[in-house]
Amino acid sequence: MALVNGQAYRIHSNLTKHIHDNKHGMCGREAQGFKKKLRATLEALEAADANRNAIEEVYRGIQELLKPGGGRMPDFDGWLQQQAERCGLGVRDFMANEDLVRQNEENLKDIRNVIQKRADCQSASKIHPLSAWRAEFEDG
Repeated sequence: MALVNGQAYRIHSNLTKHIHDNKHGMCGREAQGFKKKLRATLEALEAADANRNAIEEVYRGIQELLKPGGGRMPDFDGWLQQQAERCGLGVRDFMANEDLVRQNEENLKDIRNVIQKRADCQSASKIHPLSAWRAEFEDG
């Protein structure tokens, strides 16, 4: 579940209001401790969502570079689940681990760069031989 457009803030506000309205609930220290844990949890969820979005952006960039009929990328959510399982984690925990996120994002960027270079070389090889032939023909 992605927390977007202030959802984390609204959840925090609603729970904080509930704690203050509940006169038979937690005492002041318990409520403060709960709010502190809740705030940390929501921040971690927001960070995991931001990490997911960053990786998905690079992943989608790779999809756009692939030629039609030249292969398909697996579904992003399925791929992400596989990456998390390889580390023995759930997707949320995987996305909350900054080191794993950075490593996967760098790997995807490397893959994207290789595909881009190959595409650039293929484009160049289609242009350069003809240009070289024309130059030879005109000189000779």
